[in-house]
Amino acid sequence: MAPTATSTLPNRCRRRSPALDSRLWSGSMSPDGFATGSPRPSVRGCTPAPASRWSSTTDSPAPSTSGPPWPLAPSVSIAAASPKPHPDNNSADSRPQNHERITTMTTNAAEPVKITTQTKFLVVGATGHVGSKIAILLADKGFDVTALVRSDGAKIRDPYHGVIRYVTGDLADDASMAKAVEGIDVVVSTANGVVPQKKSDNAASVNDHALGFIEICEKADVQRFVQSSTPSYPREQRVPELAGKRRLEQRLQQSPMQSVIVRNAAFMDVFLVFGGFKGAVDSSAHATVLRNHGFTKFWGSLTGNLAEKYGFFLAPGGASHGTPIIATRDVAEMITGAALYTGSEDLLIEANGPQWLTWRQIADTIAATTGRSKVRIIPLPAGVAWLNQTLARPFSPSAANIFALMGFVAEYQPHWDSAPVVEQLGLPPQWTLADYLDHNCGAPAKR
Repeated sequence: MAPTATSTLPNRCRRRSPALDSRLWSGSMSPDGFATGSPRPSVRGCTPAPASRWSSTTDSPAPSTSGPPWPLAPSVSIAAASPKPHPDNNSADSRPQNHERITTMTTNAAEPVKITTQTKFLVVGATGHVGSKIAILLADKGFDVTALVRSDGAKIRDPYHGVIRYVTGDLADDASMAKAVEGIDVVVSTANGVVPQKKSDNAASVNDHALGFIEICEKADVQRFVQSSTPSYPREQRVPELAGKRRLEQRLQQSPMQSVIVRNAAFMDVFLVFGGFKGAVDSSAHATVLRNHGFTKFWGSLTGNLAEKYGFFLAPGGASHGTPIIATRDVAEMITGAALYTGSEDLLIEANGPQWLTWRQIADTIAATTGRSKVRIIPLPAGVAWLNQTLARPFSPSAANIFALMGFVAEYQPHWDSAPVVEQLGLPPQWTLADYLDHNCGAPAKR
């Protein structure tokens, strides 16, 4: 469910003025959110396949005869496209890429998944930022939703008390996960160890346990597995979260379950807050940056309110570096839409927001939102992030992984076109950065 716009905002976090759009897009950006002079992504197409099961072209799948009773594109329609160099094979840089969005794969599943109101969903990572939104979206559509929680009494803060069911389990405990998945048709997993909720968790351990969970789901005859993943990156083996998610993708390619993989770009709320704009915390009580996590709290004490108080913003890669930043709300919408997909193929979806923005343009938007004349950029070079990863690794695998993610964002960001996926999955319009700040800037977390 989309957060409602706040009626009043603190003086330090004013709504953007009507003139913001002309200021933001003047000169270097066009109204559609892409850099002037940069190549526009094609409207539709498919990515050249890095794996044998992936298809670079495909016919549109036949519509389902027993689809869901709400408005939803009956299947993803993929138009044929001439193969282009895959950006994953390019040298690591931040140049916008003409990168198509949906790749179909020949499924190993015995028969297509039929999504109806009787379909039973299990959300793994349900008390996380994205997972909680997905559980609520599915419940809002009238589905049978079970949320996996780690402790008895843990709940999603949502308006569907009594509708969403809860089951206790932990990815590290195979027996509890086997019980949790009994009778489930579709698993949606957003679990990750980037900002862990347990001290024993980290990116490597969470992804390793998730590999075992895939096998548990296969034995339980789960029909579809939807995995939240990360962009592909030439040096991804040095980033634990990226390397772990790629192993999950490879395992799912071999699974008899139908698989849907959604690769997400940088989250607006996380990188705005980590960059020093504390007022941009998502209004959800499950927001990642609100967790009681040692390194996150330490980093927040360093960057805090840099943008609001002092007019500075920490930018991975520097002012001219770009990112296809996406609102967490839109990540949840994308994954939910993918989970409800009625076609018969496996899918690989690459998801970002509606704009490619440089950190300079992001800082200008922050300035307009807070009423400052200018927010200056403090560049965070990739080399500094990699060095910090090395220094942190012996003491905190979690902190080392976060520094590695900063290095990834500073060094390489893909350029994907979200419009085809939004259209084909029947999703609501995505939030621009200014939309996100209008809805969340200065709003107190719901507790």
